[in-house]
Amino acid sequence: ILIGAEFDYKFAVVRPDGDVCWELGPNRSLSVSGDVCVLSHFGESALAQRVFPKSLADSPCLSTMIVWEADCRSTLPGDSLCVVGSDDALGAWNPDGALRLTTDADSFPRWYGAARFAPGNECISWKFVILRADGSVEWEHSDDRSVDPAQQDVSHSVQLCHTNFVESADALGGDSFGFSDASDDSSDLLMCCVGSDSTDHSTGCHKLMFWAGARSMPKSAGRCEDAYFFGRSSLGVADGVGSMHCFKDHGVNAAAYAAEIMEISESALTGSSTSTGGETAVCRVVAALTAAERGATTFGATTAVLAELSGGAVGVANLGDSGFRLVRGAMGAAASPQGAVPEKLHIVCKSEEQQHGWNWPYQLMRLPDSLGAIEVSAWDTAADCDTYKFCVYPDDLLLLFSDGLSDNLYDSEILEVIGSVIKQELAEAGGVPPLRSDTSRLPRPDRIASALALAAKRRSRDLSAWVPFCEKGNESGYKSLGGKPDDITVVVAWVVAQN
Repeated sequence: ILIGAEFDYKFAVVRPDGDVCWELGPNRSLSVSGDVCVLSHFGESALAQRVFPKSLADSPCLSTMIVWEADCRSTLPGDSLCVVGSDDALGAWNPDGALRLTTDADSFPRWYGAARFAPGNECISWKFVILRADGSVEWEHSDDRSVDPAQQDVSHSVQLCHTNFVESADALGGDSFGFSDASDDSSDLLMCCVGSDSTDHSTGCHKLMFWAGARSMPKSAGRCEDAYFFGRSSLGVADGVGSMHCFKDHGVNAAAYAAEIMEISESALTGSSTSTGGETAVCRVVAALTAAERGATTFGATTAVLAELSGGAVGVANLGDSGFRLVRGAMGAAASPQGAVPEKLHIVCKSEEQQHGWNWPYQLMRLPDSLGAIEVSAWDTAADCDTYKFCVYPDDLLLLFSDGLSDNLYDSEILEVIGSVIKQELAEAGGVPPLRSDTSRLPRPDRIASALALAAKRRSRDLSAWVPFCEKGNESGYKSLGGKPDDITVVVAWVVAQN
């Protein structure tokens, strides 16, 4: 590409059958001001793109640039992740002169940085350190790593080192994979994360899975019309529309319809080929919901939310007022004062309700011919669902739920309940949080789901409570006070490494 060129671009995956899957979000843009290396990830924010100049006026004619890309969630505001090593460019083992990596809101917990090395450098030893805001230094718990700039013998070669900050002695590190300006591979930026059985070398992502549990509680009167499923890579919740009960004489059964929608969706997600990215996961959950809509044989109406984990990303399809929350920082609970919500516990991604009007959510609907004369002012389909895609990491907590939870508890209260369960289980385990995703020391997901469902149930019975349902009704001109009696279903899934 000529120097001075400015253009927009996007990543797309072309399947063997010819299908094209485009990444979501705005176009990426690039202004070519010289010989550069561009580092970005499929499906991530265009703002997370990194551009490194490969040659400078004072750089030697033969030099190697090494680009570090590291995952580290151990920093606090004001801290810096650095690469310190045996070469002067890395501080000669002095943390004050180390290469400081950078991150931002669109990239965290991923950090980036680059350094150039003159000819003659062979094996360089290095490791990560965190320079704390208070001036202290935290070295990673690992043996020295190494990189060999001399493995490339062409002008201005580039090596990418993609790895993780090692928090404990049993955590495995990474390695580097280089590429150069040689004609046979000049168009490729190959990434690899080496050193652990839980790494997918085709994607550079940890092989992750869900460790999930659920709790469903019916309203005081009538049967529960919610349905759900969960597995190692997919989750789902459906909330049958209670007003369909008035058509029961025509064979309409919202509970049965919601259950069938979940059954077909689960079968579609577990029975098809494994996907390898967030964009593909989005396509699959939409396809699964579409298959359920078309394949259902019962009559009723329901909202629905589906999620699938693929590689290091999750795709979600949500129709109506069921929803999801992605909670991060859960295992920082031990660091907060007794009885307080963990400071690091926060929601990083959430769904928005789809409503035609107050308390009138988008919904799938199938009615018998005997009700054909009934006028339906809005027919929603799976194609109307909102889709979401986001990266996940070990120890992230994903919640899927019916609106019985979100109508009765605010997000801050949801976090408070989660924090309380974590604190209680950590206290029972001696107060020591796991250093890695270890399901034997993570709070059981079904216990968190039960605590959330019970808290929402208690709130729904409080006649004087001011809840999100009241607030939303007030905004629409429907004033009310007190909790909202409803079926309550919560699916909770930890994101953990498969091994």
